[in-house]
Formats: sequence, C-alpha cells, structure tokens
Amino acid sequence: MKYRNSLTLCQKNYLCLNELLYHRLSNQEICKAEIKLQL
Repeated sequence: MKYRNSLTLCQKNYLCLNELLYHRLSNQEICKAEIKLQL
C-alpha cells in the first residue's frame, strides 16, 4: 500500500511539474507547495 501511494504521489508531482512547464496557471504556487511537501 505504501509503495502504491508513493507512485501516486510521484505521478501527481510529475503532472504538476508538467502543468508548470506548459501552462503558467495561477495555481502553480499550490503545485509548488505540494512538491515541497514531498521533498
């Protein structure tokens, strides 16, 4: 279960980073905050 959750979080962060790269949306700070929590 933990391994599965880790994969989900990684995928979520990856998608988030792609959003930051392709679309400079207003919720980019939220994405950065999520990534910081994972780091």
